[in-house]
Amino acid sequence: MAPKHVHFWLAVLLLQCFRLSFGISHWVVTKEGRIEAQMNSVFNMKRPYDLVAFLEQEKRFQEVEVLRVELLNHKLSSDGEAEGRSESVQSTLYRTDPDCLASEKRLLEFDFYLGTVLPWEHKGVVSSQFLSTNIETLKPHSEPDCSQVQPLEFSPHAFEHLKAMQIRHNLTVGAEPALRSAVTDLATIEEYGNRVGLALAKNKTSWVLYNMAAYYWRMRGNAPQSVECLRRALHFSPRRFKDVSLISLGNVLHRAHQPEDAIIVVYAALDIDDRLSLAYFTLANIYAVMLDFESAVAYLEKTMTLQPDFREALVRRHALLCHAKVQTNLEQQHNHLEETLRELNAFQEQHKKWDHLQIKLLNEQATDETKQAQQRAYEHWKAMHESIDSQNGYCRVGVDGIHCDQPGMDQGLKPAGSSEEALAKKADSDNAEQPPPAKTHDDSRPGSKMYDEPVSDPLFPKNKKAEKPEKTPTFRKKGWPTKEECDNHVKKLPAWNEYPTNWLPAENKGLDVKPLLNEAQGLKQYEEHPLPWYPPMCNNLEPRIPESEAVFSHLDSVRRRHEGPIKVPDFRMKKILMQYVDGDMTEEELGQRILSAMQKDIGPKWIILNLAVLYWRVLGHIPNAIECARRSIFLAPPQYADVPMLNLANVLYVWGKVNDAELVGKAAYQVNSVEPNTNFFLGSMLASRGNLSRAQYHYDRALKFQPDHLHSMRYLRLAKCYIKYYKRDPAELTSVQCEVNPSKTMSTCIKIEEAPNCLHQWDGSAGAGFCGLACQDSAKLNRQGQPLDGRQRLPPAACPNCAAQQTTGIVPFPDRNCIDRLGTN
Repeated sequence: MAPKHVHFWLAVLLLQCFRLSFGISHWVVTKEGRIEAQMNSVFNMKRPYDLVAFLEQEKRFQEVEVLRVELLNHKLSSDGEAEGRSESVQSTLYRTDPDCLASEKRLLEFDFYLGTVLPWEHKGVVSSQFLSTNIETLKPHSEPDCSQVQPLEFSPHAFEHLKAMQIRHNLTVGAEPALRSAVTDLATIEEYGNRVGLALAKNKTSWVLYNMAAYYWRMRGNAPQSVECLRRALHFSPRRFKDVSLISLGNVLHRAHQPEDAIIVVYAALDIDDRLSLAYFTLANIYAVMLDFESAVAYLEKTMTLQPDFREALVRRHALLCHAKVQTNLEQQHNHLEETLRELNAFQEQHKKWDHLQIKLLNEQATDETKQAQQRAYEHWKAMHESIDSQNGYCRVGVDGIHCDQPGMDQGLKPAGSSEEALAKKADSDNAEQPPPAKTHDDSRPGSKMYDEPVSDPLFPKNKKAEKPEKTPTFRKKGWPTKEECDNHVKKLPAWNEYPTNWLPAENKGLDVKPLLNEAQGLKQYEEHPLPWYPPMCNNLEPRIPESEAVFSHLDSVRRRHEGPIKVPDFRMKKILMQYVDGDMTEEELGQRILSAMQKDIGPKWIILNLAVLYWRVLGHIPNAIECARRSIFLAPPQYADVPMLNLANVLYVWGKVNDAELVGKAAYQVNSVEPNTNFFLGSMLASRGNLSRAQYHYDRALKFQPDHLHSMRYLRLAKCYIKYYKRDPAELTSVQCEVNPSKTMSTCIKIEEAPNCLHQWDGSAGAGFCGLACQDSAKLNRQGQPLDGRQRLPPAACPNCAAQQTTGIVPFPDRNCIDRLGTN
């Protein structure tokens, strides 16, 4: 029986334990190891029955604590590293470093193109003996033209293999008037040149006189003449005297920005005399210009070894050493700042994550009203329990709450939260999961507003009549443009691929487009679109667009769009694209906004697809741009079809498909012949093909309906100038292709019909036109997606369909012999 009695009393003890227990929201273990009640706990959940949410809340809470500690430590570390960075590295070094103090001025204030000459006395030559002293025999304004005095086609001593010597006629240098005091005692440079010229006429093989002539042309700033004189000086001078000419030639090449060849020439001077301090000084200047400061310092030290009193070399050495120290310290500071920036970016990312977790923690907790109701109920229950316990009362747990049996008490204690009926109902309402709102009419959703209806009148309706101006516009005045205006504003006729692209905005039709990428998507001004961001691809959009002439599938370029280049960005369009959003935004986010508008059916789909075309034009992806343009054209209402058509035409032009671009542009023109941008585009296409006369019509028509269309005004003036004054309308000769053989003076002509895949091209640069052919075979494009130019001397295999590939030169355009010969055939 004993065991039964034991079991009975154990049961009684357990019941007494229940009697002594009471409830609370949550309990936590403090840092001191004590278990305490916590009223405002992150584990007081909206859905206390959701075990998965509770476990996730615990995980988030731990991550928040870890991030909080990391952020505090990171912040303290950043603050400590930031000390002592405020003072400028440059100013500190310039103020304290010995080399910086000894240099007297900064490196950029030195002239490293300082001219140098080897004194005649160094070679034992008395230069005055070579010049005539009889003033009466001097011819006025005569100059020493070395090429006329002594022809010299080639010399093995004149470094003819150097690139700078081969292009000597194109070299340019500044004048060196300061040389006069170093090479002559004569009063003026003109007198010095007269005497040298007269002496050369009498003595055509004197290396001394040729060097003097080179000095004269250096003082005048004439590099080609200087080099010609020095070639002859090197040819006629003995080897031990060649260093005079070599130092002078090195100076000319250095000042002509040919430092590599200048170094070779000065090294040759050191082969003759390796103790020539002036040569080392010249080399130091050249290396300093090439930013090879280490070599420059080494040659300056060599200069001071040979000539210790050369102060100019000393201060330049100090300046180079100072600059090298400043550069090293700035690089270190830059690296340090980059490291700090990386840390700050990491800190920012951690802070964003911490914020996100904090918000999630708060969102998963019960509302403040619920917590307050729970707290009041608990305090009520606790007070009641303490009162009953002190009088040895007894409480039992029932289905409808906790009931206490005690004299004088005839009411039960409700469960936690139910003593305040109103608050409990509110808490139940807050804790209950709200069902998703029922779908209403589309007008209740953001972006459902009908944007396919115009909000204003179109700017250029197809039946618009041009307004008669109060006074005659400039471009309609008789005699415009004048010869003076043409000379001032027209430099050359653009190449076929140099005409500006354009964009026909849907706003011209009275439509409101910008809201589709902003408030129609529920985005506030300057609010960032939620991640992730994806580009607006059109390939897999529904419905599928059939291949038909309506979307220009009959054009070779559209049919083979997958072969188009993917890196030919149209930089002119980026500013236009960014005008459809507010603030500074990346192209990636803007692309996602376009994609969101597609996916949510915000606004007319053809407008969104047209914006996608503009996006891909900016990125330079031709296949994607054409794909989106086809769909936009297919879905656009007939009266608005010219908007995506002109967009597609510009894409094809950037690809180099000028013929197809013109055809699509003409289709847009048929929809609305009034739009100035469409007329400008057609004018440019005609001009790019050499038809300036017809291009004038479209430029003029654009200005007729929009007199302030600046591009049309500019290119109308250009076309008129070339036809009116320069007599160079390429349309006159679009049926011939001129070629020239370098070994002959006679030019030959090839008819365009013999090269059907080639486009006639006109280039009017440098005041003289040139003709050529550009290959239009889509399989023969360069890496930029542009046609191969027949004038680039490419091998015939590169473009077999172009007759102009056999061209080995350029003939001036127009070629009268060519025209006359064609007329006789």
